[in-house]
Amino acid sequence: MLEIIKTEMQSLANDDNYYGCKSQIKTEKMIIQFAFKDLGIEMEYNECIEEFYYRVLKAYVLQKTKTNNL
Repeated sequence: MLEIIKTEMQSLANDDNYYGCKSQIKTEKMIIQFAFKDLGIEMEYNECIEEFYYRVLKAYVLQKTKTNNL
């Protein structure tokens, strides 16, 4: 999931035509579902997608770090 989010963030930053395309919407829905399922994270009111992805990415990294330390 980390790589998917990183790739998605790069696509959003580098491709002006990516917002709103079918691929972007499909990936966004998948990330939102997994973020809630895996981490209990939901999008906040008026939060842009990049901010949400950053929070989710950070949470996955922290989770991975904790798992590796056990």
